[in-house]
Amino acid sequence: MPLSVHASQTGRALPGAGGGGSSNFVAGADPARQDLDAGTAPATTTFNAFTGGVAPYTYATVLSRPPGSAATASGAGLGPYTWADTAQSEAYALSLTATDANGNEATAVGVVERASPLGAVGIVADSRTVLRYNNVTSFPVYSVVTT
Repeated sequence: MPLSVHASQTGRALPGAGGGGSSNFVAGADPARQDLDAGTAPATTTFNAFTGGVAPYTYATVLSRPPGSAATASGAGLGPYTWADTAQSEAYALSLTATDANGNEATAVGVVERASPLGAVGIVADSRTVLRYNNVTSFPVYSVVTT
């Protein structure tokens, strides 16, 4: 199932944050989503510049990954972030939150999704079993593949 991320949150002032400066602190466009074929390693992820707000900005990242995953993304600031130990059939979201001098925050998200080596598999059972593999249908099937 594809990872669905709705990102690029516009900036907001934190309760009690200092006054002055722009309240229009926003993230740049999200990095290009990487939907990768099985066996393809992800490219680096670089975030676009944040705008508005009051310099200097501080950055914090959060990597969302499946339980038990060993994937990491290393880098600083806007990047580039280098991916390591990603696995096929897994999806990841790297969130970069910038905070300006007045405490306003904005977030951008980079998504990497690695396909299963089996591709999309669907199984339908009726009077004869049909296996759909990468949109090619063949039947009958004498063994069932589950994902």
